[in-house]
Amino acid sequence: MHLKNTLDKEVTALVQLRYEGGSYNPNRIKLAPYQTVAIDIRKLRDAQQKDIRGGVMPTNVESGQIAWFEEEVGSLIGRAEVANQEAAMASSFSCGECICGGLVYDSCAMTPPSGEAEVGQFGYMFAPSVMKRDCHYVQYGPYSPTSAINWSSTNTTVVTVDGSGIETAVAPGSAYILARFSEIGGYNYSCAAIYANITTSATCGVQCTTPTGETTAFGGWADSDNLPTVAKWNQTLTPASTSFAGRTVTERDPGGSGPDTCYFNGSAFAPQTSISGGTWSVDANNQWGSDYVGWTPGAVTYYRDQGRAPCGTFITQRMVIDCVTGEQTYSITFPSLELDIQPLLVISRRAEGQASRTWP
Repeated sequence: MHLKNTLDKEVTALVQLRYEGGSYNPNRIKLAPYQTVAIDIRKLRDAQQKDIRGGVMPTNVESGQIAWFEEEVGSLIGRAEVANQEAAMASSFSCGECICGGLVYDSCAMTPPSGEAEVGQFGYMFAPSVMKRDCHYVQYGPYSPTSAINWSSTNTTVVTVDGSGIETAVAPGSAYILARFSEIGGYNYSCAAIYANITTSATCGVQCTTPTGETTAFGGWADSDNLPTVAKWNQTLTPASTSFAGRTVTERDPGGSGPDTCYFNGSAFAPQTSISGGTWSVDANNQWGSDYVGWTPGAVTYYRDQGRAPCGTFITQRMVIDCVTGEQTYSITFPSLELDIQPLLVISRRAEGQASRTWP
């Protein structure tokens, strides 16, 4: 098939190859000013490359129909040529069935129809596509819109979109991303194009960013708080590339703690088998703390005097981070916290960290 651009500007052609059981739909074909292009249909078939609908032309196709359309009236001349060397025959065809010779708008969609992002993410999430039809209501496409796209968001406090379609997730919530453009919707009696204004949309949901985990570092003993047997642990949320500053983390009790081997019936201290339920703010360095882990000095002395040492307990801890849509779990460590009393030492463990000291 040969296509020639008759204008002194770039134009596009739309082509469909029809055969028994289906069709092959190449993407737009661009032609430079006055350019002529030749399309080898056999090579298209043998290349087995997917078309814009994700299909390929079967390798056994030997015959069919060719349909081509211009996207600007009067811009193209087309001709199909068929040669059979064995039969010493050649044919050439150039005819049109639709009066004005162009395709018109049929339907549109946004791909994907919906999507989700985390706060701070940005990029291309959605793309509008257009289906067109000929005068026999045969569909072509999907193609990208031919005119400039006007992008907008229905809730810019949640997600914004710039003029090129790049979305930026601002805060948790939901918004519609709108794409507005124009397409040829029909032709008048003199084959002048009549344009239709098209709007398509997709739903964008923005979620709070959740840490992938946290690291633990020993922050010293709580001597200044008169708790020399209690270790302080400071945590850093990960990944470092994401800021969680200004949010709060809270420890929850998922169960599965203990037993407390220091405790006995009639003990002066209650068994330590659950966390206290503290809440901390995350600073500009993604750090929170300190998380105090250890027996009080009174409990250490008491259990040693009762002959219970060595003894201890472990406590499972579930860490959550705040979000306007509800708190989100980012870490459950088993065991998270361990508190040991030795005859001479006190030992504190949190996640991967361990600290011990001789006391008194």
